[in-house]
Amino acid sequence: MKLVNTKETIDVTYEIVNGAPDNPKFSLRKMSYAEVSQILDETSVINDQNEIVYKAGTVAGLKVKYSLVSWKNVTDANDKEIPCTPENKDKLPVEIITWLAKKIDTLNMLEGVSETQRKNS
Repeated sequence: MKLVNTKETIDVTYEIVNGAPDNPKFSLRKMSYAEVSQILDETSVINDQNEIVYKAGTVAGLKVKYSLVSWKNVTDANDKEIPCTPENKDKLPVEIITWLAKKIDTLNMLEGVSETQRKNS
């Protein structure tokens, strides 16, 4: 068994136009157990009926916050490259955040975790 290397990254490309050289590219890193636990803690709350409520809208954003380390071909309205910062991560389109969250799940072997949590809430 090896420990998780949170510095190891993989590069993924979002295909806007099949094979285009300027499709956005994202570098993702593996998350630590502490980061995954933090996401679960921040996205599960107990309501007044003592039931666990899953805050699904927050999960994808937190995964991107922890795992996305850099990008290429992400531009502003004037086609100027913008840096990968926490503020700019929050400005990514919803479909990109959702797509990245699925890639992050695969990288961290989390497929099904969110769905199981949702079913149990």
